[in-house]
Amino acid sequence: GSSQLAGRPVSGSGQLDFSGMERLRGEAELRLGDNHLAARGAYGIPGERLELKLAAPALAQFESGLGGSLNAQATQNRISLSS
Repeated sequence: GSSQLAGRPVSGSGQLDFSGMERLRGEAELRLGDNHLAARGAYGIPGERLELKLAAPALAQFESGLGGSLNAQATQNRISLSS
């Protein structure tokens, strides 16, 4: 059978590797109805990059009282500065 949350299909996949709270590497995807969240990349070592993408065209499917849509993209680069 398929998983559901708030009456909507839920699916996800991915693999994340943690080394304490300082280091993260991998990729993951999560879907709730028509909404999709994806994370990909790495964070923790200078030069690494972590990308997050959210495509939520149907916020009402979360049954949180929200409506409308939300699309967002974020990139985090680890920068090392020294003096």
